[in-house]
Amino acid sequence: MAVSLPTLDEAALARLGLNLLGAPELWLAGRPVTLERQKALALLAYLAIGGQPQSREHLAALLWPDLAAPRAQAALRQALWTIGSTLGSEWIASDRVRVELVAADLDLDVHAFRSMVQRARREALDSDILAAAVARYRGDLLAGLTLRDAEAFDEWRFFESEGLRADLIWALDALGEAYSARNQYAQALDFARRRLALDQLHEPAHRRLIRLYAAAGQRQYDECVRVLQAELGAEPEAETTRLYQAVRAERASQNAGAGRVSAWRRGPAGSGGGIGAGAG
Repeated sequence: MAVSLPTLDEAALARLGLNLLGAPELWLAGRPVTLERQKALALLAYLAIGGQPQSREHLAALLWPDLAAPRAQAALRQALWTIGSTLGSEWIASDRVRVELVAADLDLDVHAFRSMVQRARREALDSDILAAAVARYRGDLLAGLTLRDAEAFDEWRFFESEGLRADLIWALDALGEAYSARNQYAQALDFARRRLALDQLHEPAHRRLIRLYAAAGQRQYDECVRVLQAELGAEPEAETTRLYQAVRAERASQNAGAGRVSAWRRGPAGSGGGIGAGAG
């Protein structure tokens, strides 16, 4: 599978760059690089994300499980040669037992994304840092990479991808709430829509969008009134006002319905009624 980088950014200042979130992209000293063999790319990704020395036996079994041990080891040597001949031998440290990717001057989007999200979880939320993390998440891990005969590798990729996606969901929810709290509804809506796209069946994400659209409508109507008054000394057209009032009425109806459900769940004061109340 050929991989390339169509545009370069600050990360290109690193000698070796790997974008593995989404379709894989690879560059060396700021220039796009191509790895033609899928198994070589899978091996490079596994070593980069793991960040630890791996035994040759484990790597051979991971990527060539259907081959006898001597042939699997030969295939591993061929994949390592492909990586070394493309990137330079200095990026692979190996002996007869272990293999490791040299991490110096490595820019890996997976590590950058995780680091920024973890920082936001530990410290006071910084919207700029979290937005930068979300921007690096272009898609699911190693999108488009297909290995027909490496079930263990696919399982590893699945669980890595699920963890990364969970971090993305948390980040998108946090950003939506942060921008909404600042009345920056356009940005909040962008993050909320992306969150919903990850799981169309997640009703809380639908409800968040409904609330944001209603809040954005209120703000837009107020802005419309202000501009018309300032520029023309006029009121909005009847159709504009009717639309605004309809949105407000719908929102009020939703809030009232939510209040009735909440009251029913609690039951009458002192009755012990509502959900969970026994019949006696």
